[in-house]
Amino acid sequence: WKLLPDVVPKQIVVARQMRKFFTGRLDAPVVCYPPFPGNEGNYLRTQIALITAGTHVSPLGYYTFDEEDTEEDESARENFVVNEEFEEKPRAELLDATLAGWVHHAPYVLPQGRCRWVDASPKRDDEEEDNDEEEHDEEEPAAAEPETGPPLLQPLQNDKD
Repeated sequence: WKLLPDVVPKQIVVARQMRKFFTGRLDAPVVCYPPFPGNEGNYLRTQIALITAGTHVSPLGYYTFDEEDTEEDESARENFVVNEEFEEKPRAELLDATLAGWVHHAPYVLPQGRCRWVDASPKRDDEEEDNDEEEHDEEEPAAAEPETGPPLLQPLQNDKD
């Protein structure tokens, strides 16, 4: 066994844009377009992260949101607990082709390569802004639109792909 390196967001972004076969050598370079920032070990770990994030599922109703988590926005809820009142579903319902009996319980990896959105636009200090306003009359770039993924405990039948 070999411990694979941690994944960085840039690797996830690039890995979603490319298709490449593995050679089996973790130290082999990944020659592709767009250029992948790392070796085959990094690429393997990136693919494992993407697959894992999309395939952690549980039966509908097994988890419920923590009652202490009083977020008004349903999509922002992150804390869930095992439902003590969960009753096992019949096998036929779990094997239904629509996948309505299963939900995601792992966070979605956003297009920016993170599970939680981070504003990567450069921020200026207030002091610099005061000085720069006098010198430059340029328009500031608009604030970046926060990326959102599907909420936790969302049925698999709602998946786009």
